[in-house]
Parts: sequence; C-alpha cells; structure tokens
Amino acid sequence: LYHAEPLCSTGTGPGFNNCSVGETQIVTPCLQPFSVPGFLLISPLLAILALLNVVAFENPKSWDLTEDRQFSLAPETIAMLKALESDVQLIGFYSVDRLAERDALRPLLQQYQETGGRVSYEFVDPFSQPFRAKEFGVVQDASLVVALGQASEVTTTASELAITESIVRLTHPGSRKVYF
Repeated sequence: LYHAEPLCSTGTGPGFNNCSVGETQIVTPCLQPFSVPGFLLISPLLAILALLNVVAFENPKSWDLTEDRQFSLAPETIAMLKALESDVQLIGFYSVDRLAERDALRPLLQQYQETGGRVSYEFVDPFSQPFRAKEFGVVQDASLVVALGQASEVTTTASELAITESIVRLTHPGSRKVYF
C-alpha cells in the first residue's frame, strides 16, 4: 500500500531500496481509489446501508424527544383508541383557503390513525362537495367531523382534547349526570 522513492543514488548498498545506511528515502501512500480490494470492502457496507434505508422507508417511525412530549398523544387518548370496538372516521372539512390549517392538522390525525387501528381520516373541500358537508351538518369552514357508525359530531376546534372528547361521547352515548 506504500510506495518508496529513494533519494539516494541507486547502487548496491546495504539498505532499503538499494540505499546505503544513513541515506533518506520518501515513503508515500499508493492511492488506488478504484482498486478491487477497496471495492470489495466498500460494497457490503453500501449494500447494508441501502437495505437499512429500504427498511426505514417501509416502516416509518417517529419519536417525540421533547421534554413534555408535546408531539405525542396523551396516554389516556392512546388507551381509549386501543379500546375502540368500532371504526371511527375523522373528516376534516377544509376549503382551499384553509390549506395551512389543514396541513397543520394532518400530523395529529396521522397519530390517531397510527395509534388506533380503527381510526381513519380524510379531508373534504366543503365548497366543492356541499352535499357531503350538509350530510354531516357542517356549516362552517375548517370543521372536523368525528363519525362513529351512523352517529357523528362536528367540532370547530381541531385539538387532541376536542377529538378525544368527541370519540368518548360517541362511544358512550346517553345522558350525563353532573354532581356538585
């Protein structure tokens, strides 16, 4: 891997590369970037990296490393989603004028879908599909419908608390008693 160039005169002295003792020689590395041994060492590493990339792409996973877990669903919400016995559909009615709000809501709805296997979501433009909006009783742009079977509830506050409360009310219908 190294190449030596003698600075000494070529002769028959008792040293390395025909240099006599005490004479200097320069040793430089042989740079062969496309040599066969180098390729054989790098190709398995590249294959492993490519395989890891494919596995990571096919199985996306995210971690919330913030101190107060602000990008994660609450443990109570996760427990409620895992206990669902019926499919829940989240339908966001957002017009093209509200694309930024819709895009901000998408990660939250994806968390609901990924955590609870019985949750799905979609977005609908209420102006291009007014009959669909009327079907669920949507009268305001940027509304979210939580639907469970034939029952549904409309909320204009698209937060984890509002969505979870709607799901709980739909899964446990009936009158509520308030005690003081």
